[in-house]
Amino acid sequence: SSTPSENNFVEIFPEELADIPSSELMAVLKELNAAHDVWADAAMMYIQQKRARESAAILQEACGRPGGNKEQTVRIFASAGIAHLTQASVVGSSSNKSKGASAGAATDSTDPSEELRALADNRFTHASKVDTLFPMQWIGRGMLNLSMDRLDQARFFFETTLKQCGEVLPALLGMAAVLYHEKDYKGAQANYAKAIRLFPKKSGASTRVGFGLACYRLGHGLLC
Repeated sequence: SSTPSENNFVEIFPEELADIPSSELMAVLKELNAAHDVWADAAMMYIQQKRARESAAILQEACGRPGGNKEQTVRIFASAGIAHLTQASVVGSSSNKSKGASAGAATDSTDPSEELRALADNRFTHASKVDTLFPMQWIGRGMLNLSMDRLDQARFFFETTLKQCGEVLPALLGMAAVLYHEKDYKGAQANYAKAIRLFPKKSGASTRVGFGLACYRLGHGLLC
């Protein structure tokens, strides 16, 4: 990634990030007063290397810094919210496993996944204050409500995205998940199928699993 930032020129080489802790890169970006889009690009590179926690840390740091136009700023806040939600999902899965393994033992009442969801909500709120019409924060709010089983609210945000932006992949998958949780397996199947048809590569294996589960619930088995 090569981006001019004020009087500086920031260049990040993805192949070199494997040996660079995010803390070191953040120190450089701070010193150069890098713009928000540079921070966002750096976070994306860490995600691509499956270093989600470091990516979230970069976005979190960027949220507290100046240096970006309206579009860059709202993108940073919405991206940070989605990163925190992703972490909450991972932490929640790990927490459930540990609870099962240590049943009967004294446990801390603090749920880190709840804290991460609250942080995500805060970031989406900031994003909406910058630009209420930015689709990424609609999708983020849909994801947040879905993770909390608030299906009506999740539906609202995913449907809003689909109406305003067309058939984008995250909103299609979000609606499919909402419909599946509502036991509308035919509707879920249709949304998963549309996602696979429109985005054959980007939709990924998890979309095909969702489609298969909807088929199973409908009693179609391998005939789907």
